[in-house]
Amino acid sequence: MENAFAERVAERRDKRGEGARAQKTQAFIDFAWSVWAGHFDQELEDLAAQELHGRASGFLWHNHLAESNTEMGGKYRAFVAARTAGPIICRLCRELGLRHGGVGARGRG
Repeated sequence: MENAFAERVAERRDKRGEGARAQKTQAFIDFAWSVWAGHFDQELEDLAAQELHGRASGFLWHNHLAESNTEMGGKYRAFVAARTAGPIICRLCRELGLRHGGVGARGRG
């Protein structure tokens, strides 16, 4: 079952898509899959220990991942960059010329 799930995730990650949507999906899967698969267990354990022992301040996790030279830090930064690149506009909204896909979106773009 785990192998079937991994295969589906890999298929989705490698699926050719439209620009920003594909980039965001790939960045999220690269980061989340690595965390889920246990690739960064030690680094996460160390961060949790720092937080539990009161050596953490405010944005420990974000600051660490944003500045880290580790693989996890690189994947996190790629995910944050893709996520902040702007909204993903659904196909229907694009076809209708809407700039925002939310309820009540009326702007034409």
